[in-house]
Amino acid sequence: MWSLSRYHAAKLVLPVSRDARLQGFEFEYQQRLGHNLKIDTYLSHINAGFRLSRDKLPCVDVWLSNLGFLLKPVIDWTAAIQLHFVGKRHRSNLDPRSRLPASTSMDYTVSYLSSTPGLQLYLGVKNLSNEDIGYPQQLTTDFSEDVFLPCPDDYPRPGRRWWLSLSYDL
Repeated sequence: MWSLSRYHAAKLVLPVSRDARLQGFEFEYQQRLGHNLKIDTYLSHINAGFRLSRDKLPCVDVWLSNLGFLLKPVIDWTAAIQLHFVGKRHRSNLDPRSRLPASTSMDYTVSYLSSTPGLQLYLGVKNLSNEDIGYPQQLTTDFSEDVFLPCPDDYPRPGRRWWLSLSYDL
């Protein structure tokens, strides 16, 4: 199964401006390879900016992509790997710092859905490669209308994180 969308937003009302413009495309693709493997992918490109000034919209990801593999080697067990790519992100035109760099991360999950009704076990790791990823800081104004950065090092995403979930539905 695949899907391709092209979109164009003629007018998008944002708190900062009414002349924002969004154009781009999205592509999704899913494919089963036999009974035990599924591939799922997504790609998105967006051109977002202001019509009059030609400045880019801040914090917009120009390129986004995901690639996932879902493997079911035996009954009740599933393993999933998800690769995430985020392209360079623009900052506000008032922010003198350079754009945030592109980043790639990988998540891994193993799940056990028992034949016993209601028992579920999930074990995973997010950001397996411990990539340094941040989300762009927005310029903010204080009560006296002065512009400042409340988090000057942007918003960091945690590094590698292990997680475990065990549940039983009654």
